[in-house]
Amino acid sequence: MKKTYKIEVDCANCANKMEDATKKTPGVRDASVNFMTLKMKVEFGEGSDPQEVMERVRGNCKGEEKVKRIQNWLASKNIQPDYAASFAYGDSKSDLPMLRLVGHPVQVNPKKKLKKAAPDMDTVSWD
Repeated sequence: MKKTYKIEVDCANCANKMEDATKKTPGVRDASVNFMTLKMKVEFGEGSDPQEVMERVRGNCKGEEKVKRIQNWLASKNIQPDYAASFAYGDSKSDLPMLRLVGHPVQVNPKKKLKKAAPDMDTVSWD
């Protein structure tokens, strides 16, 4: 079974990461993400429940999962960062766990939900 979903990604790199993570999700046979149309096509494995699989897909690159992926990547490279001295940049509420991981979080052109959730965080707006 194949389905198409509307997605929200801010850059082509994020779209590529979303596609790679989706392809590795159990229950997904194949996936493609088109940054220009903001759509993701997913082909599900036989017997997979699309709704269940998509819950796992949605969590791949957001919130706490993003923190886990960062920490796993750092560990794989044997990097032990000084989080208190580190900077992180984000634009959406789903970036909050990552932003709170570091001593110098910065909102960049933040969406309304992030501004509301972290009103005292440093902000950069490129207008």
